[in-house]
Amino acid sequence: MEKKKENAGQRKKAKVTMTDVAKLAGVSQSTVSIILGNRESSTFPETTIFRVLSAANQLGYSYRFAKSTGSKEHKILVAATNLNNPYYTTMIHAIEMAAYDTEFDIIIRNTYHDGAREDELMMDALRQEYDGVLFLYAPDNKELFHTVAKSMPVISICDSESRMNTDIVELDNTLSGKLLTEHLMQLGHREIGFLTTPHEGNIIRTMRLKGVQDAMRRAGLIRHLHVFETDKEKRQTVASFSIPYNEGYQLAQRSEIYEKKITALICINDIMAVGVLDYLTERGIHVPREMSVAGIDNLGLSGLRQIALTTIDNHMDSVAQSAIDLLFTRIRSKASGQETDKKASGGRFKAEFTPDLVVRGTTGPCPVELAN
Repeated sequence: MEKKKENAGQRKKAKVTMTDVAKLAGVSQSTVSIILGNRESSTFPETTIFRVLSAANQLGYSYRFAKSTGSKEHKILVAATNLNNPYYTTMIHAIEMAAYDTEFDIIIRNTYHDGAREDELMMDALRQEYDGVLFLYAPDNKELFHTVAKSMPVISICDSESRMNTDIVELDNTLSGKLLTEHLMQLGHREIGFLTTPHEGNIIRTMRLKGVQDAMRRAGLIRHLHVFETDKEKRQTVASFSIPYNEGYQLAQRSEIYEKKITALICINDIMAVGVLDYLTERGIHVPREMSVAGIDNLGLSGLRQIALTTIDNHMDSVAQSAIDLLFTRIRSKASGQETDKKASGGRFKAEFTPDLVVRGTTGPCPVELAN
């Protein structure tokens, strides 16, 4: 009896081999060897590489591509859609400050919401070129993102409706739209315009619009909401800082705004709002006496005296700090062999941030002659 106990205690889990990986991936062992041995010499289709990397990570097969030389112990991929957008640079500044003088090396990449570029970054993560991944937005390819999450710590900063099955830091964009709309209605505005870049397929823009719609509907004013959206086909393929500004400037020229006697404009973000303000100034329309304007994000420039934009503060620096601190914790726990069992801890971690209304000089009472 003692002999059996001793033998049972000495039994170890069978070591995973390339043959096991090949079987799960549905490829030959030589294919696995080439892909895991030296990806630079691999000429296989990306779908094949993906199957092999996923199978290796799923089985816990130990492999590691050579990383670029550097003094940092851990490399973290941080993905944004456009670094020309101050929304992302604000968060990245907070992330880099958190990583300063730590063992974490921050690698920043742009995706421009380009599916192929985003997939390439996540494939690099599957090849274990990074120790953790932080997306500053909800990735478009959620399936691939969740696959990466099975092999390393990953976090996304996303809307509460994004339905991510990973650790997330959550933003309430619906509440952002609601707060601005209620503020304007309290000032007597009834004809309200919502200016946006194409929102279909973009969860952040969609939920901000939903918040505006919900508030107007509850007030019985949904028929008085006017949505103005830029033409998706005419947008540049690569985003730049100037696009939201130019689109705001152009949308503010829409004749319907003035024909329908709209007295308040909610912009999808602060940069678009600045474009709107510039056009209204050129047209000789006084803000806020004749037209109120509001944005969302509370960028640094929004508080400048010459802009003084009413906006929504999503606390971007705190959001980024929370996300990177959580990722650091996950990576350290995994490296020390003390990684938390997600089932035991109740699953994914979710942190929520509540937006706040910041009232400045671009919103004011509805013009008396247009007030109901």
